[in-house]
Parts: sequence; structure tokens; C-alpha cells
Amino acid sequence: MNNIKLNKKIIILIFISFFISLIFSVYFTYKYDRYESDSFTHSMVKGDAHPIWIKADILKKDLVSGKDYLLSGSELLRSYLPERIVAFFSIIFNYELFLENSDKVRLDIKKIYYLIFQSLLYFIVIFYLIKKVQNFLDSDSTFYCGLFLCLCPSIIFFHSSFHTESIFFSLQILLLFFIMNPSSKILINIFYGLLIGFLFLQKTVALYYIFIIVFFFILNFKIKFFKPIFFLLIGYVIVLLFVGLGNFKRMGVFYIEPTQAHSAVLWYTSDHILSKGMNISIEKAKYKIKNDQDNWIKEKKLNLEKEEDRLLFGKFQKKYALDLILEYPIISSKLIIWKSIQTAMLNPFFVPSYFYWEQIKDKKYYLTKNYKKIWWPINIFYSLFLYFFIFIGFINSFRIISVKLNFLLFFSGMYMFLMLGWVGHDRYMLPSLIYFSVYFGIGVMAIKKFLRKRNLIFFLNKY
Repeated sequence: MNNIKLNKKIIILIFISFFISLIFSVYFTYKYDRYESDSFTHSMVKGDAHPIWIKADILKKDLVSGKDYLLSGSELLRSYLPERIVAFFSIIFNYELFLENSDKVRLDIKKIYYLIFQSLLYFIVIFYLIKKVQNFLDSDSTFYCGLFLCLCPSIIFFHSSFHTESIFFSLQILLLFFIMNPSSKILINIFYGLLIGFLFLQKTVALYYIFIIVFFFILNFKIKFFKPIFFLLIGYVIVLLFVGLGNFKRMGVFYIEPTQAHSAVLWYTSDHILSKGMNISIEKAKYKIKNDQDNWIKEKKLNLEKEEDRLLFGKFQKKYALDLILEYPIISSKLIIWKSIQTAMLNPFFVPSYFYWEQIKDKKYYLTKNYKKIWWPINIFYSLFLYFFIFIGFINSFRIISVKLNFLLFFSGMYMFLMLGWVGHDRYMLPSLIYFSVYFGIGVMAIKKFLRKRNLIFFLNKY
């Protein structure tokens, strides 16, 4: 850890940003801890968050009853860690997640403790990362990097939501802080591996991120890479074994990847690919896919009430989707490129919109003419603005930071994007922004120097 003092301006930025994040959390909780017009859906705990809370409630009841931790909970449907954090907060602060004998989320202001924790964790790790970043960036570039991480709307609003992004951001930053200057010591490398494992536990997208770190280690340690990589992998495998053995002890099957991950490719791509490939309507494509699935279930005599049979079915769905992609590679490529463009189009106000628009009444509000007319231009301008500075920063980074660090930042960001860019949702672009923040800081400073040098903006000469 470096002993260089952090610029006072950056310390003030971090504290102000932390309090802004808390204000958002308080405001959203008081305004949206309510039900939507269907009198069931909770404005903040809906969509992806609701099934996480259902799993958290099952886990909580098992733990409170005294059940063994590894036997507690249910099927690993989504990421391992989010439901456990929700359950532990519910236990620690003594509030119920649902109304009795119901999947209807209980209204309770104590939910805010979870949001406060997210903000506190994030801005603590930001402090240490920026302190590390200033070792290789000038003070202005460091400030703009910190400004991006602290106040970028695509990041800060997620600290006030029950999505999985905020804690994932914090784990990314924590790992980045430690890994920028990797150590060859055994225990530290085991710790690195554990931390990468926690990234996977928070979001499944990080399952193969270990390979980026392995290549980064090879660049750093050269011919002496074997020992640090070996113990890095030991730490990572410990986490995977813990998850797998927990599932084996609970239901008799060893598996580490959430079951939803098997069906995701089929869910997001297959009906469009089959429709274009066979020149049939989307409805007919969906019918054919469902019919193929039903026939396979009958052929294998599966009972989808059983978790082990759902695992087998999930593997079939994954293979089915991949076979379609291989059968229609051009159509698949076009779809993936288009979906990736959609993912890259960032919505700065996704979280407030998510709370405001109702899940049932306003379904797919983002496809309505009025929304497109107003918000798409805003989203496109906002995205291009950020990417412009990131691109300029990337170009200039080669004369400022090492090739090794450039590899880590660039390929980490691209890994996160490529793994889920095909889904077509801007949420899956956000983890990449954590790594690209360094480029943003360099980019803003490069443009500032360019304008100052040519006296295009007179007031810049004062600074």
C-alpha cells in the first residue's frame, strides 16, 4: 500500500459523493417502498430482484431454525452471494422480507440499511483505489477518474437499488486495488484467488475472469509465473468447491454454475435466430422451441419438480441454443452485434426509471414512441460523450501507463462486455466502466491539455 497522501480535492469529492448516494437511497426508499397499481409488485424489489429475495427468505428461515449452513437455502438459480447478503441483513436488522405465507414484499423502511451498506462499501474501496491510481497518473487525470467513479449516473444510482451491480462494482475495485501491483507471496495470491471467487459469487459473469488475471500474471512474473498462478488458482478453486460441495450436500449433485445461466442464451437469442433462419414468425419459432423442449423432457422422462432434472434440462437448453447459433452463424452474428450495440447504449437514469415505471402496467415502456423520442437521443449522446473520452484516454494511455496495466484494464473491460453484451441490456455494460474509468480520466486531461495548448478555451490557462 502506498503512503502518498490523497489530494484534498479528491477526498472532498469522495465524501460529497457518498452523501449524495445516501440522499438518493433515502429518497428512493421513502418514495418507492410501496406497491404498484396491481397491489402486489414492489416498486424497488421486482424483476431480477424479486426471485433473489424469495431465495433469501428461504435461506433466512433455514438459518433461523438452526439448520446447517450448507444444507440451508434452495436451488442455486441465480448468483450465490446476493440472496445471502439480503438474508443476513434481514436477520441482523430484524425485518421480514415478505408478508406471512406470501411472496408479497413487506413494506419496511429498514430496507435502507442494505442500501447504506452498499454506498459505504463502495466509497471506502474507491478511496483506496484512487490512492493507488495516483501512483501512475497525474493529479488531474486521477481526479477525473475519481469523478467518473464517484458521480457517473450509470454507477452511483445502483448503490440505491437492490440490483447486484453495486456490490459487484465494489469487489471489482477491491480486486483492482490489490492486483495492480501483484505480489508473488503465497498467502496473498490465495487471497487474490478468493477475491476473484467472490466476484463470481456476486455475478456469474466473472466465472472465467480468472483467465484474464492468469495472463496478467504471466506478463508480470514472466518465467516465474508458475508459483503465483498456482496459488491464485488454489484460492479460486476453494470458492468453487465450497459452492459445489454445498449443493452436493444439500441435494446430492455437485454443481457451481447457477441454473439460470444454462437457459439464458436460449431465452435471449433463440427465437429470433430460429425465426430468421427458418423464415417463420417469432410466434412459430417460440412454438417450435417449446415443442422441442417438451419432446425432450418426455423422451428423458424428466420431472421438472426435481432440482437434478432441472439441471439436466438446463444443460439441454444451453446446447440447443448453441446448436442454433452454429447452424445459423451469420444470422446469429448479426443479432449478437445488434444486441451488443444496445448494451453499449447506456441509460444514465435506468434506476430511477426502473422504480418509476410499473412492471405490469408499463411493460416495455422503453419501446414506446414517446420514450424513444425523448430518451433515446439523450442515451445516445450520453453514451457517445463517455466513450469519446474513454477512447481518447485509451489512445493516450500507452505513453502514460505500462503495457501490463493497459492489458489488465482493457481486457478486463472487454471481458465483462463480451460475456454478456449479447443480452442487449445496458446494465451489462456497467462493470466494464469500472476498468475504463482510468481511460476516462486520462481522456479528459488529454482534451484539456489540447484545448489549453491551442488557447481554444481561454479560462483553462488559469489552471
